[in-house]
Amino acid sequence: MASSDAETLPAAPGPAPRWTPVLSGGLWTLSFLAFVLGRTGRLPFEVALFGIAAAGLVALGMGLWAAYQHWGQRQVADNALLAAAPLGVLVLALAAWTSVRFPWLHDVAAAERPPTFRWLAPAEPDGADVYDEAQAQTLRTRYPSLQPVRLSSRPERTFGHAVVAAGGLPGWHLEHMSQRERRFEGTTRTRLGFESQIVVTVRPEKTGSVLEVRSRSNIATGDFGENARTIQRFLKLLGQTWMCKPPADFAAKRG
Repeated sequence: MASSDAETLPAAPGPAPRWTPVLSGGLWTLSFLAFVLGRTGRLPFEVALFGIAAAGLVALGMGLWAAYQHWGQRQVADNALLAAAPLGVLVLALAAWTSVRFPWLHDVAAAERPPTFRWLAPAEPDGADVYDEAQAQTLRTRYPSLQPVRLSSRPERTFGHAVVAAGGLPGWHLEHMSQRERRFEGTTRTRLGFESQIVVTVRPEKTGSVLEVRSRSNIATGDFGENARTIQRFLKLLGQTWMCKPPADFAAKRG
């Protein structure tokens, strides 16, 4: 009976490798520092994202090794490996949630004819097609509320309000502006810490004016929905520039 019970008990662990506690603590520290530095803009967002992803993958591997120790080798798993496992699971869960929640876009517009960036690099020729058909369809499907804003006010007045509204964006820096063409470009910093470039144009229409805005980030992968939120924040600020009495059509469209 005693021999049967002994066979079911996990084997006593051997001496724990000295590097596992150091590596586990280092992965948690690296992830935290990368997040903070990326969030505050002291580290390029791509570098911060890569650091967190790499730390998470290593931590996930450590967690899988702990699972193999417990179930495969019937040993007591190393505590340092177990301490790293939650970081790997967290990064993996965030990556899965992001891939489902947000489209892999870094360029979003609320426009019928998305304006091109004339001054901010990479510059684009006037009249160029900003999105291909697949990107345009993704935008329409995932962000149906992002539409050009039609107002009854004169184009010059709409443009003036747009310039004032952009000044309320976080970390706003106006790069170039043309009052004659009613166009300006600038940069803002998102909540995640990366930089987004903004271009706003206003054109006349029979009933007043049409404002179109586009936001693109300085990373070539998914933007976690930040560009769409930047546009929504700008449009909210635009409504506030009319104090308590914006044009009735604006209030109806944005309310």
